[in-house]
Amino acid sequence: MDCPKLFPRAPQTSASASDRRRRIAKPITKKRLLEERRAALKRTAKAEKRSLSGPSIRGRWTAPATRRQTDEQGVGPSFDGSSGVDAEDILNIPQIGFGTFQLFPDQNNYGPNNPNLPPFNNTVQTGLAWIQNHADLAQMLNKPVTLTGFGLVTQNNTPNFVPFNGTQAPFGSDQPSTGSVATRDVTQSFGVTDTQRDDAYAQWLQAGLTEGLSGMTQYQWFQTGLTGIAGTAIQPTVSGTAVSPVVTGTGESPNDGYNLQGQGQAGAEGVLSEAAQAFGT
Repeated sequence: MDCPKLFPRAPQTSASASDRRRRIAKPITKKRLLEERRAALKRTAKAEKRSLSGPSIRGRWTAPATRRQTDEQGVGPSFDGSSGVDAEDILNIPQIGFGTFQLFPDQNNYGPNNPNLPPFNNTVQTGLAWIQNHADLAQMLNKPVTLTGFGLVTQNNTPNFVPFNGTQAPFGSDQPSTGSVATRDVTQSFGVTDTQRDDAYAQWLQAGLTEGLSGMTQYQWFQTGLTGIAGTAIQPTVSGTAVSPVVTGTGESPNDGYNLQGQGQAGAEGVLSEAAQAFGT
C-alpha cells in the first residue's frame, strides 16, 4: 500500500502438498486492489450495456470510470494508513496472535462504490470484498481472523437506529425518514428490506465460510421476556409506595437498530442458524 510497513511480511517458504491444494491468497497490494476494481467495473459496465441495448433504448448507458478516476479513489482507509490503520501491518505484529474486523455498511465505508450498481448491490459487493481481504490476510500470515460483528439496518428498524458512539436516533419519529449516516451515495429510503438483509447476510456468511474465517458474529442479539432489574437497560415496572414497592413486568433487550425482532425475524434467524451449523462442522 501507500504507507510504509513496520512489520513487513517474511518471505513465504515452500508450501506443503495440502497447502498447495488450497487457494493461494495474493498479497494485498495497491496494484492488486486497483486491478480488481477495474475488472469489476468492466464486468458491470458490460452487463449494464447489454441490458440497455436495443433499437428502442438510447442514451441510458454511461461509460465506466476511467483508470485515472479509479486510481484516485484510493484503496480504502483500513489498508492505506490514512486513518492510522493498516490491517495487514497490525496483524503481522509478532506479539499479536489473531485478528478481528467488523462490517457495518450503514455507518462506515469499506471501499468505493461501483457506479454501475444500485446501492444495495454495492453494499453486498463491498462487504464481500472486505471479507475476502481479511480472509487473505489470515491465510498469508497464518493467523486466525474473525468477523466479530456485522449487521444491516432494515427499514422496519430504522426508527430505532442509533449510530455507534451516538445517543440520538437520526431517523426516529421526529426526524426525516430518508438520508444516510455513512458518506456514500444512497438514492433510496434509509435501510434495506428484510429480504435484502437476509440475502446480504447469506452471501457474507457463505464468503466467510468458504474463505476460511475463524468465526462470524451477527450484531445484535435480541430477546423478550427479560426480568427487569433496576440500574440496567431493562428497567422494572414499579408500582405501590416507596415503603412497599411492587416490581412487576418484563422487558426486552436494547435495540439500537440491528436486532431481528418482529417482521422477517424467522428468515434472518434461519440464515444465521444454517451458517452456525456450517461453522461447527
